[in-house]
Amino acid sequence: MGRPDYESWLGELVPRLKAGDTVLDLGCGCGVPATALLAKHFAVTGVDLSPVQIARAQRLVSTAQFLCADMSTLEFAAGSFAAVVSFYAIIHVPLEEQPAIFKSIHRWLRSGGYLLATVGSTAWTGTEDDWLGAPMYWSHADRATYIVWLEETGFEVLWARLIPEGTGGHTLVFARTPTLPSPNVSNARLALKRRSRGPTGPASGEGDWLSAEASYNEGMGTHRVERVAAQLREEISQIIIRDLKDPRIGMATISEVKLSPDLRNATVKVSVVGEDDARQAAIDGLDHAKGFIRRELGLRLSNLRFAPDLHFQLDEGVAYSVRVSQLLREVQEGEPNAGG
Repeated sequence: MGRPDYESWLGELVPRLKAGDTVLDLGCGCGVPATALLAKHFAVTGVDLSPVQIARAQRLVSTAQFLCADMSTLEFAAGSFAAVVSFYAIIHVPLEEQPAIFKSIHRWLRSGGYLLATVGSTAWTGTEDDWLGAPMYWSHADRATYIVWLEETGFEVLWARLIPEGTGGHTLVFARTPTLPSPNVSNARLALKRRSRGPTGPASGEGDWLSAEASYNEGMGTHRVERVAAQLREEISQIIIRDLKDPRIGMATISEVKLSPDLRNATVKVSVVGEDDARQAAIDGLDHAKGFIRRELGLRLSNLRFAPDLHFQLDEGVAYSVRVSQLLREVQEGEPNAGG
């Protein structure tokens, strides 16, 4: 298995949180690198089943809190965390226990909280006798099953990506809990329903409530734009992986899609590892394939009347990932024997 790109994965989550937010790392291991990177910005609680790993984590990441516990029996108060991360951990829990873990995570997250986790790509349960020198138990469903479980639990799945490993791989999934409407708008909407219309026009003050109702509807429209943008990001990513053979595009990753309110124009932010020439070449390759990508989107997204016009742009936020990589190296250089 190649080295997991934790710093890049966390680069998707960190900008969405505020400094000091509470974050839970399920299956934190020795705390390096994921917990250490998160603890630079947030109040992190790491959980692992192994007392040896927890002891190492406490030594390596002094700014985080740690619990030695089984994630399947763990309890936290509702709304305790802004985000939960779990890398290569849930897939070592018996499959029949995993849906309950997702329900617990959903309960622990606040409104609009995030889950970033690696889960299965294909279904398999069994034991590898020699995995990094020791037996290892695995139990995971396929990617589609995990998405169904998450959505049935109440998550909105923002995207799911294949993490290649040899001839197979795992799925990195990014999801969030629903964001509650503003209390002011909700109260206005309720008041509007309770008011009656006068015989010659709106009741006194009803215009204000109608304005609040319009604001509520505008918010719902914004939610649809975000949902469709997430769909576009996922589908374009899959088209790049599975259907495009242009070598210029091989290292391109879709980092963000910004969609116009009328759904007709999409700005697609692209992250590319490499020098400036290689990055620009990837954009050129995507521009060349734009027609094919739009046709594929039209076939795949049955909820849209038309595929939006695509505008590919380099994501200059890659500099952030470089900074996170530097933080990772600082942590590892500070503990040269912090493997595992």
